[in-house]
Amino acid sequence: MALTLDDYLEAAMWLGRRCEERAGEDFVCTYSKHQVSDLTPGLSDWDTRLILRNGVTAERWREVYPASVEAYLEMLRVRPQWARLLEHPPGYVFTPSETRVFLQHNQEALCWEMLWGAEPAERIRPLPEEARRAHRLSLLSTFLGYYRPDDPSTDPPINLDPAYLPRYPLYSSAAHYFMPMLRAVMGLLNGDAGYAKKQGIAVAMERLGDHPVLTAIQDAIAQGYDAPDLLDENRLESLRNGMFDLACLLFQELRNSKAVWPKQGDPRKAEAVALPDADAGSLPAGILGELHSVVLSPAMLGEGLTLYAVLRNSLSCNRRREISRNLEPLAEAAGAGVAPLLSAEEMAFAFPFARPVERALMASGITLWGAPAEEWLPWPSEEVLRETALRTMALSPASVRVRPPLLDYMTRTPDWFEARWLLETQVYAHMHSESLLAWLNARSILDSGVVPLSVEEAFQSVGTLRKSEPDRRLFRNLLLKTAPGQPVDRQSLQAIAPLWNRLEDMVEAWWAGDFG
Repeated sequence: MALTLDDYLEAAMWLGRRCEERAGEDFVCTYSKHQVSDLTPGLSDWDTRLILRNGVTAERWREVYPASVEAYLEMLRVRPQWARLLEHPPGYVFTPSETRVFLQHNQEALCWEMLWGAEPAERIRPLPEEARRAHRLSLLSTFLGYYRPDDPSTDPPINLDPAYLPRYPLYSSAAHYFMPMLRAVMGLLNGDAGYAKKQGIAVAMERLGDHPVLTAIQDAIAQGYDAPDLLDENRLESLRNGMFDLACLLFQELRNSKAVWPKQGDPRKAEAVALPDADAGSLPAGILGELHSVVLSPAMLGEGLTLYAVLRNSLSCNRRREISRNLEPLAEAAGAGVAPLLSAEEMAFAFPFARPVERALMASGITLWGAPAEEWLPWPSEEVLRETALRTMALSPASVRVRPPLLDYMTRTPDWFEARWLLETQVYAHMHSESLLAWLNARSILDSGVVPLSVEEAFQSVGTLRKSEPDRRLFRNLLLKTAPGQPVDRQSLQAIAPLWNRLEDMVEAWWAGDFG
């Protein structure tokens, strides 16, 4: 049976009612992360945000949030046809004050749509002027995150009704790759951080006219992505190439715009670290001729390595893919992942603002080929590094609260629910990298101005961890238990939950120190 937007709204009502029943007067509202008008029934998944009142205790949080898990499990049982829209588990949990802080540092919350409850006044009152600069940095980080040729393999169809499968490749490239990138760059060019996905297309058409890529996507949306002319594999690949070509054009327009970015600076630099040898000379001569630099860099807190290949000039979508394939043996020999390819101009403009931590880590790596980063890649300012860290910490209480219930949810979804494998790979990964490592890195920057190269260096840079062996031991245990390759079974999850609950008090104290 074909889904409609009413199914998404009914699911929102179901979730809201169950949470309100459990929370009573502590409940405020639920939001959809995206505007409902941006959802495509049957193809779109659904992300939620739950708001409970200020002052709710940690114990109360732990009582209330499982209600959202129970609501999702109930919906999967009673409405199995909703499996696609329930692919993502229940989302982050905020208080109104935390929502306000998050909104000041991340423009995502500008696009939330309230679906149940009452809008908190703290979220909707005027933002301070400094939020505008934070939003520009957030948008630029989003844009740069998508500024690469689309790779459909990174976004597989999960819990999709077979009837929708033929449309999914087109939907994925348009809605999960191009439209988020477009709304970010349009927000930068027009000075409006609050564009929704479809709104970004309309704004781009006002600026660029009837560009063929924009027209094709607009027509596809109108047909619910059941667009025969674009479902052909060759035609779709041509459209994907056109999407990236348009992104390159918009990058140049952004590069030449009058936007005022924070000044570049010279914050405290990390010491160089020993890295394994790698032989850039093994690359084909034709590839080396198109590269400006090849840098092998430590990843965040020393967990792995990253290979950055910097292009001399901006290249086509297909050529970037070809060069990336040629880099894979070099990266594999060094035990590194390959970063998306950018030209020296692209990286020098965007990296100090959108990827300041990566820029600092590159200074600790080795140049395998070409010009050292110090000669051509500007340093981020302390202001930008600090804002990047604040963006991470603004989300921290909302993120830490939901992890143990999500681990419980992961083990209780039906066997037929295809997203179980995604949860098993991502919940641990999010806990390990996007939570623990990201918090340690951000906390080190805020406390000491240092981008740490190891967990031990972070412990020495963060005052509360430097003074407390039990807190350091807590982080070490959690990092060990959530590291890649650890078992994801009920016994393992039960061992993590109490440690994570202890961590909540520490993270909320950090948040209060930054924003309270």
